[in-house]
Amino acid sequence: MGAEFQSSTHGFRAGEQLTRRGHWLRSALTSGPSVLWLTLFLALPLLGIGLISLLSRGDYGEIQRPLTFENYRRLLGFGWLGFDPLYPGIFLRSVALGAGTAGLCLIAGLPLAFFIARQPARRKTLALTLV
Repeated sequence: MGAEFQSSTHGFRAGEQLTRRGHWLRSALTSGPSVLWLTLFLALPLLGIGLISLLSRGDYGEIQRPLTFENYRRLLGFGWLGFDPLYPGIFLRSVALGAGTAGLCLIAGLPLAFFIARQPARRKTLALTLV
């Protein structure tokens, strides 16, 4: 069957060279939905959170204009009265908890992965389903 193979559903022959437009069209059709999904549900919300983080706090805690970097200054520990280690401490504790959790998952997951890898195909599917 070599290059003469004609696909009735796709309308191209195996090994056929695509034009620049054909490459663009094929890549848009294959990766377009996932790029759209990531843009809608990951990039746009992150952009919104970034914009909200630049807004100021009002008298009653509401967010309002003007745009400012005051929230980031507080995150780094700089407040009205000088350096305050509250927010940097919370941030570092969160990073430490995340690193510890990732380490525990690695310690627990690697032996389980090796155990599942040594199982026969039938048991492997069941074990992966149970995980």
